[in-house]
This record gives sequence, C-alpha cells and structure tokens, in this order.
Amino acid sequence: MRYGISGVLTLCLAAMAALPARGGEDQDIRYMRAQGKAFAKVARDIRPAVVFIEIRQNRTLLMTPMNPFGLFGDEFFDRFFRHRMPQGGTQRQVPVGQGSGFIVTPQGHILTNNHVIRDADAIAVKLADGQEFMARVLGADEQCDLAVLKIYTPAPLAF
Repeated sequence: MRYGISGVLTLCLAAMAALPARGGEDQDIRYMRAQGKAFAKVARDIRPAVVFIEIRQNRTLLMTPMNPFGLFGDEFFDRFFRHRMPQGGTQRQVPVGQGSGFIVTPQGHILTNNHVIRDADAIAVKLADGQEFMARVLGADEQCDLAVLKIYTPAPLAF
C-alpha cells in the first residue's frame, strides 16, 4: 500500500538496471533467470497495493420470445424444445463486472481502468489482506481508459 504508480515504476527500473548485460547462450540463461527473479521481487513488493474490483449494475431487461431452432425450420427441435425457450416479459438482472487496480495513496485512492467501472451502480474493492470496501468514482477518462476511485466505507456482507 505504500507504493504508488511511481514507486512501482521505480522498482521495475531498479530491478532491470541490476540485470547483467546480454552475451552468449549461458549469459542469456543467467539474464533470463535474473529477470524472472527481479519481476518476482517487484510483484511481491507491490502485492499489498493491488486490489480486486467488482461492480454491479441494476438493469431491467426486456426478454423477447426466441427460438434458435426455428431459424433452421426444423420441426423436430421446435416440437421438443419450444417449452424451454424464454417466453418474453421483463426480468431484473444484476450484471457483474470485475477487474483490478492499484492503491496509490494512503487515503484509499485507487487507479484502475475506465472500462472496469463504466456504468457501475455499485463498486466493491477487496484488498490483498481480505478487507472489503465500497468505493465511488472520483474521475474517469474514457479516452485514456483510466479511472480514479476512492474507498469510502467497509463493504456490506452481501454485495
């Protein structure tokens, strides 16, 4: 949680600078092993700042009668599967989306992608230590596909 985006980038650059220069086949293998260890260290160091984001959308959907088997004009499928097709009407559905983000300030500001939270009616954030919070969108840029969230309260038991 103590690392922001600049901290993550600094760790990555420092890890890459510590890697040996490339050379023959043996050096390539050592280089790849060192690179793998460097990335593992960065991932271990920033893990507390990574969050899981889940969104909910409350939408009423209009269901229309549909018979995919009728497209083929097959009387057999129509006769046996007609009763299993939706008959129409409205249905309340709660679409769920999910993604990830990074805590960038001690106050609970989170950087994520705009497409993760677009059209969200409720946003829940789960920290690496298992704590769950509700969050609100402070700002979003669709063109850059970035959004800033702010944790504001512990999440209810049932989202």
